[in-house]
Amino acid sequence: MKPPASQLPRLLASLPKEGMHALVRPVQWPANSFWRINRSKLKFSTQDGKEELRAHGTAWGQLFWRGKYLPHARKRQEKVSGSLKWKWVHIPMRSLDDKTRASVEATALPEPLVKPQRVQIKARHIAAMEAEAEAETAGPIAADEAKPTQ
Repeated sequence: MKPPASQLPRLLASLPKEGMHALVRPVQWPANSFWRINRSKLKFSTQDGKEELRAHGTAWGQLFWRGKYLPHARKRQEKVSGSLKWKWVHIPMRSLDDKTRASVEATALPEPLVKPQRVQIKARHIAAMEAEAEAETAGPIAADEAKPTQ
């Protein structure tokens, strides 16, 4: 019995961890050609009058073609194209032949994407923080004297 085919976002939504590290391929591709999903960003919506959730979104991964990893020229992972255009199926790791399985296991997973947090402090906040620091070092009496009287 063949596994059911569906659009990629819907398939990833049905898998654990939104398809993280899953092997998927379009139905028309050869059996040993597939994507290993490394990251997905799914959105869910409903249509008016229907209770069914619809999944949309994008996925990024590593491409394996005919059992061999095809690295992207500049990136360790690339955006999976055709996610809504084609029907996709999940490939269990145990269904791969030994050579393809060894190729998948030997290929390193990319580092998770962590965006650095940007800290933007305005000049007036910096001046206020410096004034507080000076007041703490001067002592409590000097801090009271430094306050303006009304």
